[in-house]
Amino acid sequence: MDGTGALPDAWQAFCNFVASTPDLPIGRLIAGGCTQPLTAEVIAAYEAPFPGPSYKADARAFPDLIPQDEDNVATPDNRAAWAELAKFDKPFLCLFSGKDPITAGGDRALIHKIDGAAGQLHQTIEGGGHFVQEDRGGVLTEALIAWMR
Repeated sequence: MDGTGALPDAWQAFCNFVASTPDLPIGRLIAGGCTQPLTAEVIAAYEAPFPGPSYKADARAFPDLIPQDEDNVATPDNRAAWAELAKFDKPFLCLFSGKDPITAGGDRALIHKIDGAAGQLHQTIEGGGHFVQEDRGGVLTEALIAWMR
């Protein structure tokens, strides 16, 4: 994401929700990005660090840090980050989710632009949503352990 490509409709829906919701339901946002239901306890745990709207300023600011066009304030920094990532020659693994409506396919750019991604055991983790660690934590862990060995 460097300000040159259109972002998916799911991203725009998320941005609109953040902009129009005075007290962001952090736990509900996390749950909405999962393919598997989260328990009430897990949702409450995601809510716990944010006891009121004033604690959610960073979450509210987050969408503006993703370059949505050439004029976005974050576009220059993201382009600089991509330039640095491209030079990264240490082993770099992509484990992306198969059902993420926002970042689906983003692994291709990483794999093709980052030198250290060549020849690695990249995987698409089937059944995982945006928060693949919640949906397929075991599969994610096993893939990381196998790669590290």
